[in-house]
Amino acid sequence: MKKRYKKCAAKEKKEKERTPYSVLAGSKKKFFNLSNQLSNEKTEDYQKELQNQITELLLTPLGYNIKSVDFVTKKIFSLLEPLRWMILVSTNQVILLDRTRWNDKRLLRFDIEEILGRKETSTIKAMCTLLHKNSLISKVGYSECSSLSCCNADAECNRMCYIMKTHCIVRIA
Repeated sequence: MKKRYKKCAAKEKKEKERTPYSVLAGSKKKFFNLSNQLSNEKTEDYQKELQNQITELLLTPLGYNIKSVDFVTKKIFSLLEPLRWMILVSTNQVILLDRTRWNDKRLLRFDIEEILGRKETSTIKAMCTLLHKNSLISKVGYSECSSLSCCNADAECNRMCYIMKTHCIVRIA
């Protein structure tokens, strides 16, 4: 992960392009404003709009384009080869599912309110590194996240839980 941080920081300086974690860190105020609006909103249509805005706010800096439900239904679930990674986003958390760990009932869960509520850049950097498109998708069939010990060893999972100070690796039901 440190290599990715350095690579992003060098790119930010060289190309004057903000890193994903600096964009996300700069979105704290907007995130909390949208979350407050969502919790007070009564109309279903506007709730959906606010949820979409929050999802876009979280995923765009990580290199993802937001697709509609039709896209997911027609393109993703109809694939002959199953996906390795899936990201689920709600208004207050992001979950990274790894197909190879699913049978062990393990996943990475990021509590967005807690992470953005802190003033620790390292926590945002760790989250962005783990969730960024370039960490999960590779043109040569090998993703950087596949090599992370957190996907393969409980000791590393516990360390990541400590770093993130959330329940990153969680046993589900």
